[in-house]
Formats: sequence, C-alpha cells, structure tokens
Amino acid sequence: MKKAKKRRVRPKSSRKSSASSRSKVPGGRSSEAATLPPRNAALDTLRGLAIVLMLVDHAAAYWFDVRIELTSVRLITRLSMPLFCLLLGYFLPTDRRFRVVRLLQILAAAVAVNLVYWPLNHQLEILASLLLAAVVGTAMGRAAPLMLASILFYRLDPVSRWFDYQPTLVFALVGQGAMLRRFGIGPAIASGFALLGITISGQWIRPTDTHRFVVWFSLPATILVDLGRRFPDFRVIGLDWLGHHPLSIYVAHFYIIAAIARALGGN
Repeated sequence: MKKAKKRRVRPKSSRKSSASSRSKVPGGRSSEAATLPPRNAALDTLRGLAIVLMLVDHAAAYWFDVRIELTSVRLITRLSMPLFCLLLGYFLPTDRRFRVVRLLQILAAAVAVNLVYWPLNHQLEILASLLLAAVVGTAMGRAAPLMLASILFYRLDPVSRWFDYQPTLVFALVGQGAMLRRFGIGPAIASGFALLGITISGQWIRPTDTHRFVVWFSLPATILVDLGRRFPDFRVIGLDWLGHHPLSIYVAHFYIIAAIARALGGN
C-alpha cells in the first residue's frame, strides 16, 4: 500500500508577510511614508540636546539678563537654533505631501508660545519662522535645498522686524538640512562653508548682528546631524526622550521660564 503524500501547508504568517511586503517598504513603513527618513534615536538625542541648550539660553536671558557675547554662555547655546532648523530640513518630505497634522501641531505650539513671547519682546518667536519654513520647504519638495539662497536676501527681508529669527535666516538653515538629506555630507559641507563665508564677509549679515553666531554653528550642526544619520542607534538616555516630545516641552518651558522670571522681579 502506498503511503499518502503529506500536503505541505504554508503557515498563515508567511502568507501574510508576502502580502504585506507588497504594501510596505523595508523597516515596516508604508510606501506613503517612504519619502521620510525613519525615526532615529541619535537624531532624537540631538533634538534633545538642542532643547537643553535652548533651556539654558532662555534661563540665562530671562533670569540673569545675560547678553549674547563671545565671552558668555549664550555663545555656545547658539548651536540650538541651527540644530532645530537642520533637523526640520532633514525631515522635510520630498514628495510635496503636506503632513497636515504635524503642521497644525507646530501652529498650535507657535500660538501658545507667542502668547508669552510677544508681550515680552514684541516679535514672533522662532516657531513662527519654522512653521513658514516647513510649509515652503514641503511645497518645494526635492528643490528644498534651494532655500539656502534666501540668506542672500537677509538684509532685504521685509518682515524681519516682526520675527525674532527672520524667515530668510531660518529658511537658509532649513535648506541646509534638506541639502544634507538630498545630496550628502560633501555638498552640505560646501554649502555650510558658503553660508559661513557670506556671514564673515559682512555683506549680508552685519558684524554687529548677533545672528551671525547662529550661522557660525551651522557647520558643527551639519556634522552632528550627519553623524546622527550614520549612527542611528546612538542615544543618550533622557536626551532622546526630550527629542521625542519636542513641541510639548518647548511650549511648557516658556511658561515656566516666564513664571520664574516674574517671580524674580523680571518683566
């Protein structure tokens, strides 16, 4: 008597995996998200570092009236702003699809922060500039690195008086992040040196303008972001958590800073 051949049945999991592989890209992300880099612990850590530097900067400014000078701690804290901008530019979608929820989150945070910031400074805080940069950069898609050219119009920026960090400067640094994402570290280093040269020349940013210090740190920020994307598993416990919740912490810190400043007898 012949033995009946056993029928081999593929496990359900293997059938599901083959079907799901058609709708997802490596890493488990949907094809719709393929134009965005995956979440990265090292870049979250850098974002957390930027938040800590920002906290130190604002505490020094509002609690102790420390000025931005070559000899003050607020020179080092200038690294915070280009880190925020480069990371925003690095994560811009290249397919021109607006991430509406994220843009609304930035808008809500900008409104909440400026309820405190505007009465104190009569200018819009940087989140307003970052929101504009996110909208423009998304609309430009793969051409977002061209935002770098906005630095050439720094002195001509018609809305500069209304912004703490005017859009032409923020756009340029966001464009630097897009340059790194799109073309890699070599071209990004070249564009970073171009930004630095423009600043040092004094033709676009005056030598008395403290925003020049921000551009000085654009190259170190570029190198740090590149290292973050090369070593995505690197993390500093605590900093990566801060970097994973940037907007909520950003909003909360302004109210805490303002409350303590008022308690200390500030404005």
